[in-house]
This record gives sequence, C-alpha cells and structure tokens, in this order.
Amino acid sequence: MQKGGCPTGFIQIGDSCLSPSTVKIRFRDLAKQVWRNPDIIDKISIDVVQRTQKNLLSIFYSSHIKPMAIGDSLLRCASEVRISISEEAQKLTMAEFDNYLKHESIHLGYPQHDKGFRDLAEKHHIPVTVNMSQGGKVQLREKIGNRYQTIQEFPDYDAAKRFFDENIKDKKQGRFEIRY
Repeated sequence: MQKGGCPTGFIQIGDSCLSPSTVKIRFRDLAKQVWRNPDIIDKISIDVVQRTQKNLLSIFYSSHIKPMAIGDSLLRCASEVRISISEEAQKLTMAEFDNYLKHESIHLGYPQHDKGFRDLAEKHHIPVTVNMSQGGKVQLREKIGNRYQTIQEFPDYDAAKRFFDENIKDKKQGRFEIRY
C-alpha cells in the first residue's frame, strides 16, 4: 500500500483509488468531449505515472510532432503521451481532477496557454491555471528592479491584454508580464 491507503500502482484522488488504466480511460473520454474529431484521440498511446513534481498534472509528448489545432479541431498531435500526476493531486475532488485532465487534453492541440488554448478552455469552463481554478485574478505586472510587482488585477487574460495594449505606452520587452 502507498500513502492514503491505495494499492501500489494506484493513484489516490480524494477518497478514490484509480488505476493507471482508469486514468487513461477518463483522459480519453474527457478529451473526446473537448475535441470535435475524437478519432484522433483513440490513436494516442497514453502512459500514466505518479511522481513528485511541482504541477498537479503534466502531459509530456514522446515524439517531436508539434501539436496543432484550429478551434476545437485537433489537426495533429503526438502519437504517444505521458500523463504525470503529482502526489498532491490526492487533495483534489474527482470533479477537480477531471478538470485538470480536460486542461491537459487541450495541450494535445495547443502546447502553450495561447489564445486558442484559452478560448477552448473557456468554451468548456476549464480553468487555464491553478490560480484561476482557485478563483484568482489575472495580474498585469511590471518589473521594478529585479522583481515584478502587480499593477492591476483583471478577471481574465483578454481584459489584462486589452488594458496593456490601450494604456501602457512604454512596452519594453521583459518589463511587463501578464500572469495568470
């Protein structure tokens, strides 16, 4: 048995013990809810591991194929992925865990949290970051000295970007960041 009472090799999420194959099935099912062309999802080989890491969940690609999507249509993605789950994920409810799986499934087509990623996440009511999942705000920050300080908080990335574009005159590279 590992911490939390689950058999070795199982992953504890809240009060439940999930086998890696159950996580794979959940990931596939949730990814099919996100992407309009689910036939691609069935072709992906998925590996699930639990390890000590900073992020609750991460997805790693086993190939050099750059993910690509348009809207909710997955154009290409890696044929093999590894879902890595932190031991901290045991603090999540099953609904929160499913949201994290959906979030990671969006990375099949959008490797970064760019506009396409954010639009698809918003469409499916999936937080883009842990900060947002906990009700946090998007911050516009300015680098002062060697540290960033929050100038203003916004409800979403687009509002912060719009404020930045309309109000910040001196847009030197690296002096400002939008953090979410």
